[in-house]
Amino acid sequence: MKNFFLSLVVAALFGMPFATARDATSVQVSVKHQPGKPVAAQKVALHSAQNMNVEGIMESHKTGGWHVVNIPLTVEGYCKKKDSNGSPLPVHYIPSLTVKVYLLFKCQDEKAKDPAALLLSKELNYVNIPVVKEGKKSGVRENEIYAGVFISPADAWKINEKAKAELSGALVAYAVEATFNGANCMNSDKAKFPQAYVVDKKLEREWNLDGKWWGRTSNDRGASLRSVMETPFAYSFAAFYPESAPLVADTTPGAASTTPTSTDSASATSTETPSETADSATPAEDSTGADADADDSGASKKRSKGKRRSRRGSSL
Repeated sequence: MKNFFLSLVVAALFGMPFATARDATSVQVSVKHQPGKPVAAQKVALHSAQNMNVEGIMESHKTGGWHVVNIPLTVEGYCKKKDSNGSPLPVHYIPSLTVKVYLLFKCQDEKAKDPAALLLSKELNYVNIPVVKEGKKSGVRENEIYAGVFISPADAWKINEKAKAELSGALVAYAVEATFNGANCMNSDKAKFPQAYVVDKKLEREWNLDGKWWGRTSNDRGASLRSVMETPFAYSFAAFYPESAPLVADTTPGAASTTPTSTDSASATSTETPSETADSATPAEDSTGADADADDSGASKKRSKGKRRSRRGSSL
């Protein structure tokens, strides 16, 4: 903390610009395959304040429990701007990154003999990802993060009913797509950094997992993947993953309100022709005039009677 304030004082005295956090203008994402640590669907559970094992409760009630799949990624940030010496400016954060995770499962129910393919996907929107380490290239900074997707107990049953919602060994393959500012930012070196990986080699040829297999359609059986913010683990595990983007308003086409606006009502009124307006006002004017004539005639009769009475009273 002292060094921080000292640098501020020195910058103020000598007129030096103080370095601030800089966002990356170019991003590259690679899937990091760790030898001996295969990606798999792992069980995850919370422990309550009374040291009660929630996972044990789930198993005793045959709920299957929650699962998580963590895919390790390496993210690199680079700034295209250069300083006075022609060197790229250092970066500190990746402002935003969209990661889409694809998981291919063996879907097994109690009646079917052979497993069926089940492909699920989830889009994760990350913001403010720090890049804390110097990369191999000049000006490039990197960090290692995890793209984590969760599977609820109910969806685990839909995926693997035969094994009573146990997903160990059910993951066949996974793939990752990443975009930065709407453009693809996956590492183009597919030989060293493939964006897809087959876990179950026995089904690789049987299911023909060549090419862009994650682009195929599959019956999701009503199951879905969730981000950490959509689970009961948000409070405990959110810091393990990059910061998620805030929720946005629904912009689905056709979701606009059907209530007419003031502009619509004004335009509807202006579409009426002058003749129609005049015709509609004519009956009201006629009825008002007739009532006025009737009131005038009644008042005149009352005045005449009053004069007659006054004359009679004066004669007596």
